[in-house]
Amino acid sequence: MNIKQLFAVIIFFVSFTPAFADSGREALSKLVSHHQKMIVLLSDSEELDPLDLHVHTARNFYSLKHQQMEVLIHLAEEQAETTDNRHLLPVTQTFLEFYREAQLHDADRLAFADLGEELLLLEQERNIPSQGLVGLRQVNADIQRFSDYFREEYKRTLSKLGKSRGAREDWQAYLQLLHQRYNSQQLIQQIEEKPELYKEKTRGKNLAKNKKDQLAAKMPKVVWGNGMPEKTVALTFDDGPHRLRTGKILDTLKTYGVKGYFFAVGKNLGKVGETPVISKRNAKVIQRITDEGHILANHSFNHKELTKLDESIQKQELEQTNQLIKTSTGFENILFRPPYGSKNKALEAVISEEGLSSIMWNIDSMDWADPIPESIAERTFEALEKKKKGILLFHDIHKQTVNALPLILEGLAKRGYKVTTLDGTPFTLGESGVPKLPTAKKPKLYDNSWAVVIGVNKYKHWPKLDYAVADAKSIADKLHQNFGFKKENIIEIYDEQANRHNIAEVLGYTLADPKKVKKNDRVFIFYAGHGATRGLPNGKNLGYLIPSDAELEKYPTNSISMSQLNDYSALIPAKHVYFVMDSCYSGLALTRSGKASQQYNYLEHVTSRHARQIITAGGADQEVADGGPNGHSVFTWAFLQALDGKADTDDNGYITASEIGTYVSPVVASYAPQTPAFGNLIGNAGGDFVFELNQQAQQRRQQLQQQAKVQQVAALAAKENNMEANVGRQLDLDKSQASEKVVATTDLDKQMKDTARARAAYKVDAEALKLFRAGKLEDAEKKWAEAVKLNPFNENIVNNYGFVLDKLNRNEEALIWYYRTVELAPRRTPVYLNLGDIMVKLGKPELAIPYYERYLHLYPSYKKAEELEAKIKKLMKH
Repeated sequence: MNIKQLFAVIIFFVSFTPAFADSGREALSKLVSHHQKMIVLLSDSEELDPLDLHVHTARNFYSLKHQQMEVLIHLAEEQAETTDNRHLLPVTQTFLEFYREAQLHDADRLAFADLGEELLLLEQERNIPSQGLVGLRQVNADIQRFSDYFREEYKRTLSKLGKSRGAREDWQAYLQLLHQRYNSQQLIQQIEEKPELYKEKTRGKNLAKNKKDQLAAKMPKVVWGNGMPEKTVALTFDDGPHRLRTGKILDTLKTYGVKGYFFAVGKNLGKVGETPVISKRNAKVIQRITDEGHILANHSFNHKELTKLDESIQKQELEQTNQLIKTSTGFENILFRPPYGSKNKALEAVISEEGLSSIMWNIDSMDWADPIPESIAERTFEALEKKKKGILLFHDIHKQTVNALPLILEGLAKRGYKVTTLDGTPFTLGESGVPKLPTAKKPKLYDNSWAVVIGVNKYKHWPKLDYAVADAKSIADKLHQNFGFKKENIIEIYDEQANRHNIAEVLGYTLADPKKVKKNDRVFIFYAGHGATRGLPNGKNLGYLIPSDAELEKYPTNSISMSQLNDYSALIPAKHVYFVMDSCYSGLALTRSGKASQQYNYLEHVTSRHARQIITAGGADQEVADGGPNGHSVFTWAFLQALDGKADTDDNGYITASEIGTYVSPVVASYAPQTPAFGNLIGNAGGDFVFELNQQAQQRRQQLQQQAKVQQVAALAAKENNMEANVGRQLDLDKSQASEKVVATTDLDKQMKDTARARAAYKVDAEALKLFRAGKLEDAEKKWAEAVKLNPFNENIVNNYGFVLDKLNRNEEALIWYYRTVELAPRRTPVYLNLGDIMVKLGKPELAIPYYERYLHLYPSYKKAEELEAKIKKLMKH
């Protein structure tokens, strides 16, 4: 049944509400079914390449899904002519009932992302009162929440990086359910017997990797993009214009100062009778396309598979759309893109006869298949990294494309790409074409920054240390070079000068001077040296910092206790004070503030409130581990890495003390028998100390990531002939400062996957996953233990091993592997929930709180957010 036939059947039922509701539900059920089949096929594909038979078949089901949605929207538009604005359209009402009542998995609801938004827009255009839109708004918010919830799983499935490895259990259960319901080979056979699109004529065969432009006398008849200059791209958008999303795309292009090509479907431009008439609904956005310097081009009138049609209909499809383009722009159009990229020699002859050139593409974003903006951007750049140039294909009818475009333009700008015309020249004379990053006004976090940096190697009565002064000096340099602390505002006290009198004078007098340190300032205090803990008669502990002149036995009389540190903290006028102590002791008397989850004004929120925070290298019965890279302690090494950007877990260009705590503590504890304690001191009022990453810090972060990959590839390659050998972890690699094997610095991700150990680890990981799904946890654990030994740098494998140990209630072991996951992938959101849960199981509720808070900050739309917030409040009472 084609669209017209389907549309006619549904129209027949409109006057009969019960019958229409049934047919509407049937259309919605089919929409979900087509969506499910797409997921099955894409999850089973070897790679997301249009040449892949699974991907081509999924594209067919996408076409069927889009047809169902198009019929429902057209029907809703018809109903809008006769329905008053005190009633929702029958299509909308049926959709809401279906959404509430149908037996849907949470992941199924992503099938309605476009439909829900389209219906809301249509109802708003009808001036439906806000009261009537409450349910529809809730559904759209619900869909967005599930999109956020399954974001990582969807990205993983569509990136083909391990498919479902490390995915949520409910996503794995969903995929299992779909694979029980559908068989990929049967779906492929179904489409082969009755194809919507012909594989030999569409994206697959035509998207040969190095297709060259076919030159004619005046201009190319076929343009692929492979002949463009390096570091240039052309942006193309198909299937619009869309009254809402095309406008948003135009807004984004304007913000970044670039231009693009819009291959329009004629019926979206208007109607062609005796004279062409531009669509009133889309007129404004159509006019914007040309007024703002973009190019409007031909994508056929009805977006049909033209190779299936007679020559006369093919010509009509092209000519009617060209008439509407000329009516809109005043100019003849010579650019055409066949729907689905489908063309054969007969159609090429018609295109040539009409005086048009076929504009194809060599980089497909596959935004039609992917609801996750981030993975659309990642996939686009992976392809661009290989080709270095080309024509990028997007669709301006999808919500996810609107949200992915800023990420893509920002990435192009950072990589130095130009957005140009199809021949690689600027759209406008004098323009470079490099996207201009928006210059949003940064919030002013602080007026002045102050620091006290203390390092003691030489003690009068205590054992001497080797690392403390070097650690302290590295911190002072970092504050000055990367974070805007003026040299004259950094007070450095080392060795003999770091006696009790001098430290107390700086903390209790110099920093307490309101004429010097103001209310809107920040104060950072770093101490590297001995720490001590004394038991009190009430059974509690009290921690001490040991100055250079403290006596060994009588240290409480001439050291600085945590109680005194709290007093000094209260005397300092600055709104934010952060104590970083590279020493081990207990008795911190930490508090928890119950931080709010991520919000749009999060930085404003945490910097406007008072903050008194601390992190120490470890507890009373622990010793600071020396032997880190560059002569640092393990704690300071991890802290410096945090400041280099690894602790920026929400990737917003800022690092908070809370982020540092949830990064540094797991990393240090994974290497040494010490667990850094962190939290808030008395006087904290929900604020958070903030470091802003400047460009130098961002570059340093990228250099460290590149360096780590080079080291890891070399480490795996060096041991590939001995699979039983252990591979050193990142700290060991950093300490060696040299690779055992020379490694090319290009395409490191591919090199990592191609090492013998990595391939072997992937294979064992897959075997472990099968055993895990079969409920054979002990066998799965043994396999994952083998996999992590083969490749200790794979975050999915490391996390999976921690997860199976967790399930086996081997909690202490699981904790270590969750810690290691944080080191490898500090932005892996689910690991913080796992860490919170394991701390509760270990009877350490106070340690669970910051990890739960970090999880909610990174994932504010978590569907059980309220339940988790209530759990945090309950834990705080213990």
